[in-house]
Amino acid sequence: MDYVSICSPNYLHDSHIRLALRNQCNVICEKPLVLIHEHLDALKTIEKETGKTINTILQLRHHPVIKNLKEKFHKTNSIHKVKLNYITPRGLWYNYSWKGDISKSGGLASNIGI
Repeated sequence: MDYVSICSPNYLHDSHIRLALRNQCNVICEKPLVLIHEHLDALKTIEKETGKTINTILQLRHHPVIKNLKEKFHKTNSIHKVKLNYITPRGLWYNYSWKGDISKSGGLASNIGI
């Protein structure tokens, strides 16, 4: 295999990335790559050791609202304060799954903020 695509729960990304790299595979991983930023340094070291790469998918960058917001702010060099409201309906299952557990999901900043 040349690539491993990782779409597992967020708290497993780090270990799955390490496993793929150690098995001489390049990685494509959805966001967030890791929940603990210090783990990025370790992954960078493993990349150098193995010669393999980690690539991330930031799917929300294609969302029309995000694209319009980015375009609006790139037209000026000013500093902007931005307040975003993120509202999405979720069933009761959400709080009982790993997504509702901040230690496993990273919370809203890791899940959506990235």
